[in-house]
Amino acid sequence: MAAVERDYGIGKPMEMIMQSAPNAGEEGRRIWEKGMPAAAEIIISPDQEIGVKEAIRNSFSFVQIAGMRAGESSMVANISTGFSWDRQTPMEDAAQEIVGIIGGNEVQLVWFGPHKLVGLVKGDQKPEDKLASLVYAPVGAYERYFPNLARAQREIQRRRVGEILGSNGNGRKFLDIFNGEENLDRAYRDDGQYSFVWGTQKIDDMLVATNLDNKPQSITELATDEDTKQMLEAMQEFFKGTDAQNRYFIEFDFSQTASCVNISSNAQHGSIWAWDTFSFSNSDILKYPNGETYLSDKTCSSCHKEKENCTCKKNKEENKAKKAA
Repeated sequence: MAAVERDYGIGKPMEMIMQSAPNAGEEGRRIWEKGMPAAAEIIISPDQEIGVKEAIRNSFSFVQIAGMRAGESSMVANISTGFSWDRQTPMEDAAQEIVGIIGGNEVQLVWFGPHKLVGLVKGDQKPEDKLASLVYAPVGAYERYFPNLARAQREIQRRRVGEILGSNGNGRKFLDIFNGEENLDRAYRDDGQYSFVWGTQKIDDMLVATNLDNKPQSITELATDEDTKQMLEAMQEFFKGTDAQNRYFIEFDFSQTASCVNISSNAQHGSIWAWDTFSFSNSDILKYPNGETYLSDKTCSSCHKEKENCTCKKNKEENKAKKAA
């Protein structure tokens, strides 16, 4: 990313623009009024370590993964969840690292304005791996870039194991849509969850989703600013036609409009702590081997990159020992 003059920084928190209910009918106002008290802006010092409750209240960044199966599929599966941010500590490098981990070796990074990063991926990567990376990708990045938020974010990610990776979690809904189920439920639900899952349908190469008023709407009509408009147009273009490979559009957003997702998340989650309602066993579709971060046998436990591409000392020693054996 080219050097830019930031419109935020230490002592100058990014201003969030969601100061009133959006013009989205009665339902939009209801959700805003429900979520705004919990998401009311508080200023976090970059030197202040915060707890889980404060981290959730300050989820001023988010990741969305949109995926389409190879072939003649007409459905795009979407999952989104928020990450905490103090709105002052530089986010650009962390965003690139997180999207890079989720996207994998084949990802192409594209910025839409200074605060929206997209990773484009075409290949044989499995949707299960994308869901798992949504859980583990932030852990290392937060330890490196946001030490005041790292402990709380790690605990949030640990609790997301059930919500996203559990056999009855939101990841299952994502996989069902990815595999062709026509599910056009809206993203927001009063279900106590802290992630959103929804489907968009491709109709004559136009992507259509269900808005807050439960009506179909083109995704390009949802933009409230020029950067978002260009990004959504790029998403629609990316999923045009058919492709012999799976496609993923991975967005990391820490713009002023991220406050909309923060308010919606706090409204949907409310005071319901549903983290522990999921149980998982050996039959779960995704595993969480070490109880804290998802790590496959191909993933380095230190940097979370694929072992064949990481340069960590521990991984080098393991490879050397394997060759010697």
